[in-house]
Amino acid sequence: MGTFVRNRDLPAARALWTQLAPDIDPAIVPFIAAAFDSGDWYVLGHLFP
Repeated sequence: MGTFVRNRDLPAARALWTQLAPDIDPAIVPFIAAAFDSGDWYVLGHLFP
């Protein structure tokens, strides 16, 4: 995921996120999903270094 985020490859990062989301703590899924929806590279870069 970090590689996709560093390369700003949003489609690839979203595809991987779709696979990973069911295994992530449900409390933080909306926060991460919002970062993907808005294309917030700053937040995504901190979440997936």
